[in-house]
Amino acid sequence: MGCKAVYGITNVCADLLQASGVDKDFYVGYVSDLGTKISLTQTAAISSLSFVAYAGLVKFEGQKFSHSFSHELMVGAGGGISYKHMTSVKLMPLSTQDDVEIQRLSQAQDAFFVMQGNNEDFYIFGPSKGMRAVAGAMRTSGVAAGEDVTTTLSFEGNEKVLPLRFSLGTTTQAIINYLDGLVR
Repeated sequence: MGCKAVYGITNVCADLLQASGVDKDFYVGYVSDLGTKISLTQTAAISSLSFVAYAGLVKFEGQKFSHSFSHELMVGAGGGISYKHMTSVKLMPLSTQDDVEIQRLSQAQDAFFVMQGNNEDFYIFGPSKGMRAVAGAMRTSGVAAGEDVTTTLSFEGNEKVLPLRFSLGTTTQAIINYLDGLVR
């Protein structure tokens, strides 16, 4: 088999300046709502999303330093590899409408997430198969003052690629404007 690294990776000092965390806002789309599937060729960053009529992204607003996006390598007994895409988002529902929206999000079977890291980079998690909610504690009333009373939802999906980079080759604000323009 010719499964070998080809180019290697080199870094310079400025590359070490990497902030952890993600932006408070994230976007959710559904693989089944895409007019054109997201390319998995990884020859360049994804630069556009195409939806069927009346579909698009849904924007969620959370709190700074509250969401988590990650991925891990999965290796099957037969040697096959894949990547588990995972996210945990924290939302603050303040109305019955918010509660219903959280229920709808938890029922998703093919959701993909677009997130912005604190290094001004954007990624798409679950780009081809989507992600679905996984069981777990969602919310507590808290006991002591200052305890977390937000609602947490966790999602995961299995993909054959790492989370895909999303870029327009312009400014961070231009990317946010583009994504906001896709919100239903």
